Amino acid sequence: MTKINFSTVENKKDFPKIPEDRYELECVDATLGVSENGNETINAQFKIINNENFENRRVWNKFTLVPQAIFNLKNYFEAAGLNTEVGYDSEEIPAMLLGSKVTAFISYSEFNDKPRYDLKNWAACENSDSLFK
Repeated sequence: MTKINFSTVENKKDFPKIPEDRYELECVDATLGVSENGNETINAQFKIINNENFENRRVWNKFTLVPQAIFNLKNYFEAAGLNTEVGYDSEEIPAMLLGSKVTAFISYSEFNDKPRYDLKNWAACENSDSLFK
């Protein structure tokens, strides 16, 4: 068993704000979930890659799987070079996202006094070797 002594632990410092810009991202985690409204979602975690100042910083995106919002996931699939010509069960999608790389415009806002990053305008990475561009 490990003994934890919090008196020697420094308080967490705030990370510097990620400036609004386009960044290369890699999906490092994706899970199937349910929104507060009961809608199925894909909750994806991305790390920033190929950026000296923000390498490995994490940002999150929730893809809501309802007809009026599914275009966002389709746009992501197209940018990542994933096949949109066939249908998938929602349970298959998280595994498909892992390791995929895209670029996205990241913008900053605050919600309930907490920082929030919004990801939009998905596009292929410049050096992508994707099959389905």
